[in-house]
Amino acid sequence: MSLTYEASSQLASTLGEAKTYGHFINGEWVDGHSGKEIELWNRPIASSWATSGRVTPLTSTQRVQAAADAFPAWSRTSALYRQDVLRQIAAKLRERHLDYACWRH
Repeated sequence: MSLTYEASSQLASTLGEAKTYGHFINGEWVDGHSGKEIELWNRPIASSWATSGRVTPLTSTQRVQAAADAFPAWSRTSALYRQDVLRQIAAKLRERHLDYACWRH
């Protein structure tokens, strides 16, 4: 996304909207299992910009197990394939750079 009038207007319209984030584990979004949320803070401006489900030991165990289950297949892929995956992730992060820049609310 480039900084155009339309893009800046779209981003401005989302400022102040509280967002709730989950935890992406084993290809699915989960809420953290506690039924409670925590505020995510931007300390330099002392402002909350989102909430996330509070992690429990079960959530942590699921994360570790998902990583352990995925590692054998991932480790058998070529370095070139892994490089391509990481470059795709980096490209998606760059596409959303303005979203991340606005994470101050």
